[in-house]
Amino acid sequence: MGTDLGQTLGAAEATGAGPRVSSGLSGERHSQAAAEEACGMARAGLSRGGVAARADVVLVFVSKHHANELEAVERVISRELAPRHVVGTWAEGVVGGALEVESSPAVSLLACDLPGVQLRVFDQGSIERVASSDATAMADALAQAAGLDVRHRCSVLMADPFSTPVDKLMAGLTIGAARARAGVGAGLVGHAGLAAAGAGPVIVGGLCSGLTRPGEARLLLDGRVQAGGFVGLSMSGAIEAQAVVSQGCKPLGPVLVVTGASGPVVKTLGGRPALGVLRGLIEELDEVRRRELGRGLMLGLAVSEFRDRFGRDDFLLRGILSVNESEGSIMVADHVRVGITVRFHVRDAQAASDDLQMLMAAQALHAPPLGGLLFTCNGRGTRMFSGPHHDPGCVQRAFGEPVPGEHAAKSGSAMGGAGGAGYGGSGLVPLAGMFAAGEIGPVGGEVRLHGQTASAVFFRRATAL
Repeated sequence: MGTDLGQTLGAAEATGAGPRVSSGLSGERHSQAAAEEACGMARAGLSRGGVAARADVVLVFVSKHHANELEAVERVISRELAPRHVVGTWAEGVVGGALEVESSPAVSLLACDLPGVQLRVFDQGSIERVASSDATAMADALAQAAGLDVRHRCSVLMADPFSTPVDKLMAGLTIGAARARAGVGAGLVGHAGLAAAGAGPVIVGGLCSGLTRPGEARLLLDGRVQAGGFVGLSMSGAIEAQAVVSQGCKPLGPVLVVTGASGPVVKTLGGRPALGVLRGLIEELDEVRRRELGRGLMLGLAVSEFRDRFGRDDFLLRGILSVNESEGSIMVADHVRVGITVRFHVRDAQAASDDLQMLMAAQALHAPPLGGLLFTCNGRGTRMFSGPHHDPGCVQRAFGEPVPGEHAAKSGSAMGGAGGAGYGGSGLVPLAGMFAAGEIGPVGGEVRLHGQTASAVFFRRATAL
């Protein structure tokens, strides 16, 4: 195989004609060879005795090295796995199994054989004729395009941040998903524990990362590559999906109310100049805490003000872009309205690790999933943690013993596989994904764009229809 990343990931155990999910990761430098290797790994996980392996849908993520070869990668996938749908993109880094590949060539894919599951693909062309200023019309168009009805279980989105109206897209999806969720109370979802943790449609994904200008994005949808907009896949019927959105920051100072703002510029907090409030908080810190600010300062925007107390998932984190000394204001990477509750945060590796471990511990109370997708912020990885593979490693450890590091590093070594040498003899949970310039995930009953998060979705076999 001649690669440092060759990795095979066995499908989660299934019986009869039930669903199977498998994944593959290749570090081959040649795009076609990388796609062939990754497909071979996925095909091995999908095999059912003597029945030829095929996939209903493949989600593929490639590094920038393969960005201009997405069509060639798709042709290999179509030949090797014969899927009905192929959806994918390129990013500055990809995730596969227990590994993150941040700066080297890589192709990662998740192949799904999903009997009883209805699949639907859609893109920005599905809604571009709708008046963008009409939120209801946008929601109706998205609901129809993405199949947001009572049987909808999950949608996965990949979007170009330069050409996608992200705020309007999130608002439209929230309304459409809420309508679908309203029909979920009639026993359509099994796993009582999962339902209690947040039943209803799950919408996840990420913005393309590594882009420096408009037109660089490459989004793949069923053989067609586009340089902008978004692509999506929806699943309905006999599948369950649950999202995890893990924060990457810890709070700094008290909650505050915005009393003056204009677009992304926050002028006053609690009636005082915003920059003065921030400086006051910093002056109260000891030297150790002040050095932590160099990791990155963020402003958290409350998802809802109607709370007595605010917890870990109550804020959407936005970067502080600049300050204006003369005005005493700060500019953040979002529009901020007067009256919203906010709180300063700082990027923190330990807080990020603790938060993801907590959420994965809850996932571990249930059977290992068939597979999953992970969209991790491009500010995480080795930019945040002391070593590589933190986020996918945390996911894998939740469901069993990880593969020893010496085996993970071997060229072309098999990391798991059905009945293989992964954790507990059953292999790694099939996992694929990418480093994103913004992560899409549910919070507070809404579909929102996040920063500094690890946002994942896990698929499980449906127990009731």
